Amino acid sequence: MKYLLAALVLALPLSASAAESFVGVGMALKQEESRTFVDQVIAGAPVERDGTIKAGDEIVAVQTIEGRDNWVSVTDMPLEDVIGMIRGEEGTRVGLHMVNATGQFEVFLTRVKIDLP
Repeated sequence: MKYLLAALVLALPLSASAAESFVGVGMALKQEESRTFVDQVIAGAPVERDGTIKAGDEIVAVQTIEGRDNWVSVTDMPLEDVIGMIRGEEGTRVGLHMVNATGQFEVFLTRVKIDLP
């Protein structure tokens, strides 16, 4: 099982040096058998404030341009690439197509700067 904290990965610029903040929606991800799951949500982040996404939910697709039918399946995608699709410019929105025990749903969140403790 492969684990990466999205908060920490998103905090790393392409130079791979550490940072104290990042722009994203605020969740830690894990990958199991080429599927991406939410491991935990960051307190106060957009994911937690929205309240729809919970630990254990699976991310099956990401929409990076709001209003367009450009959903990209993240099944079999490396975790680093999934995180790269979710991160983005502050104030922009990202769509997440999710699956959990009760069914499928879509969530649209605005990316914000998140300060790490």
